[in-house]
Amino acid sequence: MRRSLFVLVLLGALISIRASATTVTGTVTDPDSTVWANGSITFTLTGNAGQGYSCAGTPMTPSQTRVTAALNGSGTFSTTLCANNTITPVNTQWAIQIVSATTAPPQTLTPTTVSGSSQDLTTYINGLITAIRIPIAFGTRAYTDTEIVSPVSGNVYFNLTSALQRIYNGSTWINTNTSTTTTSSTLLFSLTTGTVSAVNIVTRSAPGTSGAIFQADYENYQCVMSGFHNVANTGGVPIIQFSTDGGTTWDTANNYGWAEQLWKSNAITGDVRLGTVSSGIPIVGDPTGVGPNITGVPSSATFTIYSPFKTSNATVRGTGFGETNAQYMFDMGGYEATNVARNAMRIVPSLGATFTFTGVFRCYGLTN
Repeated sequence: MRRSLFVLVLLGALISIRASATTVTGTVTDPDSTVWANGSITFTLTGNAGQGYSCAGTPMTPSQTRVTAALNGSGTFSTTLCANNTITPVNTQWAIQIVSATTAPPQTLTPTTVSGSSQDLTTYINGLITAIRIPIAFGTRAYTDTEIVSPVSGNVYFNLTSALQRIYNGSTWINTNTSTTTTSSTLLFSLTTGTVSAVNIVTRSAPGTSGAIFQADYENYQCVMSGFHNVANTGGVPIIQFSTDGGTTWDTANNYGWAEQLWKSNAITGDVRLGTVSSGIPIVGDPTGVGPNITGVPSSATFTIYSPFKTSNATVRGTGFGETNAQYMFDMGGYEATNVARNAMRIVPSLGATFTFTGVFRCYGLTN
């Protein structure tokens, strides 16, 4: 008899708890009509808890008063919460915090109540969240180009929708061809520099290649330098300049812009430097002489030149490493805004320096 009574009481409690559960669903879409794919949403019970919350008379555990659900690839979620009208103490609400898959901060919404067996919060949520706007920084992720605030040429972010890295060329965003699709490369130019005052990348020198370094057969090019040693540096850094006549003349005017973020081994934070008017695009270091100049030690870099042969802005994006009194890592981007087809480039010192380069330099044509 006593055992039967216990079973009845337990069964009644389970039925009561089940009746108090509300299945909460929704799809998160912001004012840009962008779904917050692969983010998360967290519900936290708020109110005067006193000695703790109870759901239909049963004490609630921490996992029941703070519930996190994943947003799927369509921005949709589904989870179970205790209906507020069955919670004691009374006058409780569920606070809502939503996190996108971007690098934007979480958004906290006005608390609400849930009731009944199911409740769709789509309209409630989408009426409160704001569109994502992200200042550019190292490692930025966004769903769309629109979400990036005030970009400058050379800014780069990872687009979550296309799974592609994107770079701003001064007027629009373009792909940097760094997706998971296979990219093949063909060696076009190779030079063990010995001792030279400049590296002129004018004609293709690799076996089986000929003609100007930049031609219509490749849209994008990647160059790698290693052990680039500035033996007799008198100031400045290596910069890129372009030519339209096969190296007979070079664009040395202030037609270039660049942006650079650097990290120093003995500093916690990075530093951002900009050059909106410049006579070239820096590979490593600050060509204005304000920041670190790579002096007398090897430096290395990999950079990609986008669409140099087209009559539009040529853009450059790359990373480098150098050393002075500390180790520096550079994340750089830049452009030349002359809107002409370029067929050659060179690496020369900025600030009228008298570098002698000793190292290895190679350039490849990229094919997707």
